[in-house]
Amino acid sequence: LINRYEVLKKIGFGGFGSVFKVCDLQSEDKKILALKILPREEGNNVEFIQMSKLNHENILPVYEIFETNIGNFEKWCFTMPFLEMGDFQSYLLNLKSNLPINRILNYMRQMLSSIEYIHQRQVYHRDIKPENFLLKSQDHVVLSDFGLAKGDIENVITKTSIVGTELFQSPELFAGEVKDVSKTDIYGLGCVFYIMIT
Repeated sequence: LINRYEVLKKIGFGGFGSVFKVCDLQSEDKKILALKILPREEGNNVEFIQMSKLNHENILPVYEIFETNIGNFEKWCFTMPFLEMGDFQSYLLNLKSNLPINRILNYMRQMLSSIEYIHQRQVYHRDIKPENFLLKSQDHVVLSDFGLAKGDIENVITKTSIVGTELFQSPELFAGEVKDVSKTDIYGLGCVFYIMIT
């Protein structure tokens, strides 16, 4: 890991792991990437499994998945594009005026497309919020951070687990009445739309 990647800075935390901006020293053009590191514990590779199966223009791709030892601890690692513009929440907070309606509709279309794509494959994100959409450009958003995602490889009971960020969880999830977590993803997306419009 040390010989392959130079850590430029710590970006923060996503899901249950740390994320770093790194330089790939072995690439010809010294490519700048995001490197996510998770403890190698049972179930902590869910994000790798889910994201590696997905191929969509509005979902952040995974380049490489590997295991490594850091100190005396085994870690899961994966690399993905580093997006300089950051997350959608920060973008909205830094706006000096309201978004124009055509841009709002464009973002909505892309976000809906990403959710539709994962739901068609029985993958449920379970933590839809502005911070988990990243800006590839001013007109292009991608869904990221599948650390809480569950797919069809899981027992159906996991699809009703209470997880995620409270402000974006559906009322039926809090009441313990949800039977289909895909609807919770839709509720979270509706909250994102509300924030974007207002």
